[in-house]
Amino acid sequence: MKKLLFFLICFLIIISQNGFTGELAPDEHTLLLLHFNDNFQGTNGETPTVATGIIFEQGLFGNGCRIHKSDSPYFGDSLYYQIPQNFDPAQGTIEFWLKPRWIGKEFYVMQAFNLGEVRIQFNIPGILGFFMLTPDNEIGYLNVENWTENEWHHIAATWKIPGRMKLFVDGVERSNSPATELDLLDIVPDIMKIGGVFPSENVEAVIDEFRLSSIERSPQEIAQSVMAGDFSISNISLSLDSVRLQKTWEFTPEIKATTNIGVANLPNSVATWTVTDTTIAQVNELGTIVGISSGATELTIEYDSFLLEAFVKVDKIHYEPETVPIDSFLATPAEGNIWEIPVVIIQFFPTLDSTYIEWENPSEKVPLEEIKLRAKMFSRRIKFAVEEGSRYHGYQDSTALPSLGYRVIEILNIYEHMPMSDNICWWNPGNHYPDYQKVFQRINAEHYVNDLGVKEFWIWYCGFEINGIGYELPESNMSSPITGDVSNSERNNNDMPVYDHSYITYIFGWHLNHAYAIHNIGHQIESMLSFANEKQDGNNDLFIHKFCGMDSTDTWVAGRCGWTHMPPNTNLDYHYDDTTLVWSDCEDWTPDNSGEKKLVNVDTWLNIAYPWPSEPTGWIPDHSPYHLNWQRADAHFYIYWRQNIPGYQNNIQFDGNKTITNWWQFLGNWDNAIQNNKGLYFCTPTDVKDEKDPEIITKFQLFQNYPNPFNSITTIKYQLPGKSDVKIVIHNMLGQNVITLVDEKKMAGNYSLKWNGLNQAGEKVGTGLYFLTLSARADSRNYTKTNKLLLLE
Repeated sequence: MKKLLFFLICFLIIISQNGFTGELAPDEHTLLLLHFNDNFQGTNGETPTVATGIIFEQGLFGNGCRIHKSDSPYFGDSLYYQIPQNFDPAQGTIEFWLKPRWIGKEFYVMQAFNLGEVRIQFNIPGILGFFMLTPDNEIGYLNVENWTENEWHHIAATWKIPGRMKLFVDGVERSNSPATELDLLDIVPDIMKIGGVFPSENVEAVIDEFRLSSIERSPQEIAQSVMAGDFSISNISLSLDSVRLQKTWEFTPEIKATTNIGVANLPNSVATWTVTDTTIAQVNELGTIVGISSGATELTIEYDSFLLEAFVKVDKIHYEPETVPIDSFLATPAEGNIWEIPVVIIQFFPTLDSTYIEWENPSEKVPLEEIKLRAKMFSRRIKFAVEEGSRYHGYQDSTALPSLGYRVIEILNIYEHMPMSDNICWWNPGNHYPDYQKVFQRINAEHYVNDLGVKEFWIWYCGFEINGIGYELPESNMSSPITGDVSNSERNNNDMPVYDHSYITYIFGWHLNHAYAIHNIGHQIESMLSFANEKQDGNNDLFIHKFCGMDSTDTWVAGRCGWTHMPPNTNLDYHYDDTTLVWSDCEDWTPDNSGEKKLVNVDTWLNIAYPWPSEPTGWIPDHSPYHLNWQRADAHFYIYWRQNIPGYQNNIQFDGNKTITNWWQFLGNWDNAIQNNKGLYFCTPTDVKDEKDPEIITKFQLFQNYPNPFNSITTIKYQLPGKSDVKIVIHNMLGQNVITLVDEKKMAGNYSLKWNGLNQAGEKVGTGLYFLTLSARADSRNYTKTNKLLLLE
């Protein structure tokens, strides 16, 4: 079901008990305005359809509406209104004043969203201090942990399709997310509810001046609502006196006002913002500063008789972004793989100067070249681990084929800090998430995904704090036009661009090591397999309970296969080196626990002689946390656990007629698996399919050759949806035919061939740019595509 709008509020603003606004007046865009002055009637005569248990208390202007939380989910305070007939879900504004009446450090959130009806809902999220809805309802999070009893806050939510969904707290923008057609309602609902879904979910609060508008009100209009009352300001200050930016970065400082009724944020739009040198930075009327070029300039803020000054510094970038060569190990997928996963590696190396990196420990100067080498070695280890982990029971069968083969097609070095978004981490509110939109726009990720079939982006970075705000680096993130975000981290369908195909983004820390990165990927595997299990069975019992190991009370137990945080011999997080011996069926797993059991502990996986890729001798000391042997038990368990995930030719049967599939199909080709209703098992023999040809091919496709550039031989892959006449020709820059590689009929399927740089006469061609063209015809369908090949001698 499509949603109208969803906001979560989480930000601190201290305003005193008395508030500072006047009573709102209706205008031509007002659909519903409630003053709550001893009655529930709207300014146009609207009356509630339900008004149970609501009382009136002192509000901002006259009285307000007091809502109580009930012990019962069915009986208690309820307030319903009919949705106005001319309400248009494509745009609008909801605004009101709220005075919380809670005591202590209970956390509350406000939601405006649709689940069959529009609700303005105050919820108690529970002991963890947050509330999580289903993924497709998530727009943004802000923290209200430090809100205190009897302090008024102005709340405004605006949206416009297409455009943005914005949340304002006390006139200051706190959340800004894309608004798309997916956020529209199929049918405008009848009822708007003020309060929780159930009375037991109501917040203890007073609400005043509630207004629903038919337009997206501007920040200036929101600010006018906040500033309408009579109050005096004795002093103003800026949240920081120096703003640091990089080119194209944006940042909005806050104005703190000391008033006769307490300390509050002053809406930025009521002040005048200017910068001295607009070639270095520019600022708009909302106080948002954008970096233009390196240097420093003065920032001036004027409000009434007050004048503030600060400095804006835009960093000098010492190196331009560059594409770097890819070594043969990273460029070559594991031999015999079933699914190939093209990868782009993006490496953010913010430089302190031309020699050293800037990172979270300013007292330690680390050479840029050392970080580059570290990231390269870590990427090699990660690639090995994810490929090796897809070899079913590979620790005991050296001939086991890998289900996954990773091919790095591009490595990009960006010598800057990663841009930060407005999205705040729900569990760590002091930190913001990266701005994936800017990152992917800059590198033209759409081309990588849509044209080159890239399925994963590996981003290397180090968490940092700029302008008093830190980064939260999600372990994984996913964008999918098929399922939406099915990732381990915050599932937000708006934070990454949506392209033609699904893709996953991992963020790895070059200040950590490969074990942390392999750990991140493990959680993504769990998320996707849980989703597939729930899609097939309506629950994740097969994967979480039976494979990982959880009992009927949802308590982790030892003796099954374990999961990323827990080996099979423990139910404690991160105890990868636990020497306790436990009987487990992890190496002969079956859903009904009928497999052979053996005693396992840390030695079971630590002593496996995994053939890690070679590394430069002595490039780091043996005692370094970046050495291959550091956290070896962790890394070996991550591989061992994955090698127990049902893979190619697992032959596991249960319940008489059920056969376990190759679960790596979901990592290998998520879109194909989901669109073709693949599950963790199938029930009839007619479902059996050769897993060497696991995909139903519906279209022609020519993939980019790899490696590219190449200096001796390159691999060319393509697919055909049916029996086809196929011709593959390579031309030089003059359009002359160099060699015809294929000219014949072929059946439907996936194909691979190699070109060794020879022409039709068997002679070696020279360095240069060449063009490979695939022409195919199947029935009435024609396909032609040309790729560029760069040969370097």
